[in-house]
Amino acid sequence: MKTRYEFTQIQEAIAQLDTLDLTNPGGDFQRFEALINYSNGDSIRATFQSKMLLADFLKTLGNN
Repeated sequence: MKTRYEFTQIQEAIAQLDTLDLTNPGGDFQRFEALINYSNGDSIRATFQSKMLLADFLKTLGNN
């Protein structure tokens, strides 16, 4: 079973990511997948094995 989260702001995603406890997952953790859609039609799809790498990626996007 996949757990899906959707956010309209990068800061919301980072805040939720900080609350995830991967020491006791509800199943087998496989990966984080990020799909970022921009209003101009562009999109980014990325996969991460750790929440730290995903958080760093999101922070980089948020600084632009």
